[in-house]
Amino acid sequence: MDVLFIGDSLIRHADWNKLLADDRIMNLGKDGETIKALLKRRLFLFPPRARKIFLMIGINDLVHNRKPAEIARDYRSLLLKLLHKYPHATFYVQSVLPIYPSSYKFPFTNEDIIALNSQITLICNELGLNYIDLFSCFIKDGQLNNNYSDDGIHLNDNGYVCWKNLIRY
Repeated sequence: MDVLFIGDSLIRHADWNKLLADDRIMNLGKDGETIKALLKRRLFLFPPRARKIFLMIGINDLVHNRKPAEIARDYRSLLLKLLHKYPHATFYVQSVLPIYPSSYKFPFTNEDIIALNSQITLICNELGLNYIDLFSCFIKDGQLNNNYSDDGIHLNDNGYVCWKNLIRY
């Protein structure tokens, strides 16, 4: 596959082939995925021929009550491992999306997500990777725009269309 989408349920639940009209996309999203789990996943057994890699991960680490600085250390390790495995790919690291906390009792806040996204931005700058700020486009009145989600964390069709329009593909 030429293009990999890697991450958690937010990646997995999208039909990227249809959204982007490209059958060369492999969706490697997994429900409940954390960065530590992704580091152990067989993902690294795939041949290193991907041209583009889109990554979004981190929300489930926050769900598991991990702190942004701790998550950022693992995020950096993940990116270094991916860069080693896919040295010729162009990376598009995407921010963690906001939540709509009144829909569900989350053990973290949008401020925690902002702190994590700041750390991810710094890592991307350090490693020379493309960073896509989706967070800013999905937030409204301090929380996830409820036009894009039915449960406060996962995206609906409107959310995926918005996401599609924001990525450089």
